[in-house]
Amino acid sequence: MRLALAVALVCIAILAAPAAALPSSMYMSVPNETIKCFDITLPDDTGAILKGEAEYRLQMDPPPYDTWSDLSDQIVRTDENNTVVIPVCFRSFGREIGTCGKPFSLSISSDRTPTRTVVGGVCVSTYHDVDSGPSLKKGESANKGLNDNNDVISMAFKKPLQYALPGSQATFTLQLQSHATTTVDITVDSNTTVSPVRSSLTTSKAAPKRTLTLTVTAPEEAGEYVIDVAGKVKRCTGTHCMKHASTTLVVQDTLPEEGGFMLLVFPPNLNLKDLEPVLYEVTVFNNGPPGSFSITADFPDGLETNFVPETLDVESGGDKSVILTVTPKKVSTLYEMEFTVEKDGMKKAATAYLSTNELLTDAFREADGVKVLGDSSVDKDVDESLEGFFERYQSREYGDELETYGDLKASLANAREKATTAQQPTDITPTPPGPGVPSGGIDLTLIIIIIVIVAGVAIAAFFLLKKKGGGKEEAKIPELERV
Repeated sequence: MRLALAVALVCIAILAAPAAALPSSMYMSVPNETIKCFDITLPDDTGAILKGEAEYRLQMDPPPYDTWSDLSDQIVRTDENNTVVIPVCFRSFGREIGTCGKPFSLSISSDRTPTRTVVGGVCVSTYHDVDSGPSLKKGESANKGLNDNNDVISMAFKKPLQYALPGSQATFTLQLQSHATTTVDITVDSNTTVSPVRSSLTTSKAAPKRTLTLTVTAPEEAGEYVIDVAGKVKRCTGTHCMKHASTTLVVQDTLPEEGGFMLLVFPPNLNLKDLEPVLYEVTVFNNGPPGSFSITADFPDGLETNFVPETLDVESGGDKSVILTVTPKKVSTLYEMEFTVEKDGMKKAATAYLSTNELLTDAFREADGVKVLGDSSVDKDVDESLEGFFERYQSREYGDELETYGDLKASLANAREKATTAQQPTDITPTPPGPGVPSGGIDLTLIIIIIVIVAGVAIAAFFLLKKKGGGKEEAKIPELERV
């Protein structure tokens, strides 16, 4: 009964939403017979908008057939006053539930900005999800990207890229948000001097958002310096306990002239356990002339919000934000919200995702992937593991069940190994031939004995049927019980 309730809870609403803004990674699950897209917006998705025309090259690896996408290689020329939107679409037509396209790597390069790489993959599933996470290792499935990552924590830098002069100092703002009561240990890795290198941020329902300011000393040598941040839930192990964020410091002898405007939303991805209000911040960064920016939004059914369209007056080189709340009304649902900014006829969009009970949907998706490999005994092991996790999930505070979720993943991994082992063929070594029989040959005496026996049975059967008059009885098929 409890398991049936869990299954009811994870009925995901399939959302026909516009394409999503480009994150640093994107692992997506889609229903079968569907097209799912995300947008590449140029020059915005390079992380910086510079004045003047530039050429951008988009390259997707491996080829479209392997990733199920429609993009391989494309060149675009544009400037700060002309936004180019390129949809990248994935098709699941003819694909079975549980199958995945090969993980992809999408690069956006230009001679004026650092190359940006986006990794991800697409799988067919009845459990709808969009996750960010690290690159997969060679041979790993996109399903791992979905099942090993969640959005209990959302973490991102306020700006994806900054420029600095050699020897100068720059500050970066790391944003973290979670409605779980937890402490996240922050570790910074970079090829330049960053302070602090380690820190901790504590979140709760009452105080879900935290920020950390990183001070960076620009090296004397010009170049690109990447700052990687790993956030790990304290006393929790496994990739499901971690989040990653990165930004880039570009050191040049002369600072480039930036232009245009950019729209960013935080948090980009967040999960809730309870149906409670969530704070979102929509920020306009303006490097063009001062002006008025109109902010609008599109929300799916099942979300309540206090948002009203608003106009922001933003100075050149400045930024302004709109703070709003949304409250989900459905359990185990993925919501997609689109925010739009417009100035002087130019529009730009950014997308944010909000999920409820993602740990349950991830658990059931991974369990389905195990069940298709095994028999009834494996199904029983999987169901017992799911039921035990669901009981603990209901009774614990949000965040405390992450360790229990790790135990479930270990149980499912054992069941997967059991099912995979059972599928492997048994190694049968042929019996060597007896004395006098050539290797690979057949004993002639044995053949003669078999022929004599078969002939005797055939003659006996002929006389028996003749004695009974050759009558026939129609075979009766037992009626199957219909469930």
